[in-house]
Amino acid sequence: RFATLGWPEPHKVAVALSPEEQGLLIEVCPHAATRAPGSFGRAGHTHLDLAAADEATIRSVTLMSWRRHAPKKLARRP
Repeated sequence: RFATLGWPEPHKVAVALSPEEQGLLIEVCPHAATRAPGSFGRAGHTHLDLAAADEATIRSVTLMSWRRHAPKKLARRP
């Protein structure tokens, strides 16, 4: 799964990023992104507050997560 809408709260989405992507996102958008608790968070799972993030951030984060989980041939498409 690359994203879970409405988790852990209705206005959030849980996404699976790399730890590096997660760190950058939290650095750039600390008001909208938080690391998931425990080992999931250390592995890159991140909670994004849809009410606090702008549309460009939501699109970018969703695409990053999708590209990590999509079949490689499909993920390479522009």
